[in-house]
Amino acid sequence: MNGSDPIATVAIALAVAAGSMALGLAYFYALGRTVDALLGERHTAKVIGLSLLRLGGAIALLTVLAQFGPVMLLSGFAGFLGARMIATRQARRAG
Repeated sequence: MNGSDPIATVAIALAVAAGSMALGLAYFYALGRTVDALLGERHTAKVIGLSLLRLGGAIALLTVLAQFGPVMLLSGFAGFLGARMIATRQARRAG
């Protein structure tokens, strides 16, 4: 984003971070379902499908954000890392 309005850039970056966090939570939810399917030794197609969906979604998100410049890419990455922190905290409490 080469915008001349820094306030708008910050607002958009925060919105991108929030959206990326939501997508990151979906990513880690799908990761948990993939692990459950692997541990249950069932549904090979489900494991492959969830893996492709997770990886494809993450690649697509970061690729699109990269088109808007480093600020948006880093905002998206920060949101994804925030989702990772939430997911690991929940996993530690559950296990």
